Amino acid sequence: MSTAPLPPAGDWIRGISIKQPWTTAIVIGAKTIENRPQHWSWRGWLLLHAGQQTDRPALRQPLVARTIRGRDLPTGAPCSALLA
Repeated sequence: MSTAPLPPAGDWIRGISIKQPWTTAIVIGAKTIENRPQHWSWRGWLLLHAGQQTDRPALRQPLVARTIRGRDLPTGAPCSALLA
């Protein structure tokens, strides 16, 4: 988890919506690799939002299933709800 200071008032903070179970995997630190072909140059704070949909096929992958076992997978929630 980043310990970067919060940006000054008026600066931008970007956010991204990600389907479950990937949001939870990112928040707990199990997913650290970006799989999208687009390079992201953004550095700094990033807000994660659990999207409304769940990636059902991903739930059947053994590594994903083991990572999320026993955890809630809220949808349509900001990341703070995932940390609770």
